[in-house]
Amino acid sequence: MESWLSVYIAAPILAWLVAQFIKLLIAIKDKSHSKDVSILFRSGDMPSSHTATMLALVTTVGYTEGITSAVFGVAVVLTAVVIYDALNVRRAVGEQGAVVKELAEASKIKKKFYMAEGHKPLEVVAGAAVGIVSAVVILYIFEIF
Repeated sequence: MESWLSVYIAAPILAWLVAQFIKLLIAIKDKSHSKDVSILFRSGDMPSSHTATMLALVTTVGYTEGITSAVFGVAVVLTAVVIYDALNVRRAVGEQGAVVKELAEASKIKKKFYMAEGHKPLEVVAGAAVGIVSAVVILYIFEIF
């Protein structure tokens, strides 16, 4: 199938969109952010859109270029860094941010805080599943699978 859109771009975009839409549905179900669509652009929560995006790319590259290709190796390493960051670095920053916010509130500091959130392992696993399925869908649509 000839297309102006590369399979390497389409799969990650679809994965990100699906993951963010799932986050919105969960927020609406929990009524935690039912009128706040900013959840579509925030980090954290279920599933990990970072992981979904990267696994869609890795799956697409692995299928089209082969798992022994250099580009697949680069994609795997980059994906590992992104997942490590989501599970460890951003999660630690989010936990520290919550403590700083509590301290600021206790000291009556009037500042609005934006806290980046990391992910729990289950959120990363769910993101991986979204990414792989999204890649397969795009590979099928592009008639590569």
